[in-house]
Amino acid sequence: MFPQARRDGGRASNENLRNRVDELERTQRRLEHTVRGLAREMEASVGCLCPRCDEAYMIQTDGVMYCPACRNRTSI
Repeated sequence: MFPQARRDGGRASNENLRNRVDELERTQRRLEHTVRGLAREMEASVGCLCPRCDEAYMIQTDGVMYCPACRNRTSI
């Protein structure tokens, strides 16, 4: 009538979740390194989080910071 309690105490699902989070973090680091490398090749740099939309990091080049998400521009 009632579902049986899991004998592993949820360890299997916790381990699966931990593995997924670890892989997502590795993927995020790879993407960050790739974006920074591309910016360097374009003689730009990745700046702070956009203060207007909070959806992307600002791209800094030629004395201007630019948000690729909301197109906010700020002189530096």
